Amino acid sequence: MHLHDYYYQTRGDRCEIEYFTLRHLIREYGEEYGIYFNGKSGADSVSLDSEVTLISQADVIIKVLNESKVAMTKQEIAERLRSKSLGHAGFYINTLMEEGKVVRVDNMVYTTPEKAFGNMDAKAIMQVIQDIMSTSNIIVEADVFREYVNMELNLSYSKHIYVALVKNQLRELTWYRNSTLFSKNPIPYKNLLDMCKQICNPGLSNNENAKALQQAVWLTDTMTLDTIGQWKWQISH
Repeated sequence: MHLHDYYYQTRGDRCEIEYFTLRHLIREYGEEYGIYFNGKSGADSVSLDSEVTLISQADVIIKVLNESKVAMTKQEIAERLRSKSLGHAGFYINTLMEEGKVVRVDNMVYTTPEKAFGNMDAKAIMQVIQDIMSTSNIIVEADVFREYVNMELNLSYSKHIYVALVKNQLRELTWYRNSTLFSKNPIPYKNLLDMCKQICNPGLSNNENAKALQQAVWLTDTMTLDTIGQWKWQISH
């Protein structure tokens, strides 16, 4: 097991001791009691087997999400890491999301694919999404999936669920993806802000920039205004 994860789970079952004191005791004296420690790369794995297998921080995150009855925030996940760092948690979460092992279900809220998609009618949802993609050759932003799927199937999921669902099937669909942008053709933009930088004009009004943006990408009105707002904030700062 991962020592820090054990420390966190049992914090109410013992007298208080600092984590690094416990780590030092096990590292220095554990073998006398048949407890083996491996602290390479911050893994901090302990076992009754001398050939202890390293348990990474990423393994801890997967374990924590599988054990949790609800999706968890980045802060809650960070609390289970040895460093308690939001930066470290974000790094591991992003890596696990790219590997398809973790799914973002809302803003800064995560779970495993099995839990995220377990009770969904993925086939019905993907049919609506494929209908959306087949109506036009322009780039589609994922909030369009949220708006149409939720309306068509009477659901209330965030767009992040749909991003993850489509992302898991990209190879079979032969679509392209950059961030929350999807297309049947290669996408020449990194994300929505990159589109603004290339398409919009700071000298024009928000309405004029919105029209220019919506000619290049299928966007909901909410995402259009939010993106232009973020772009102008970046310019001013």
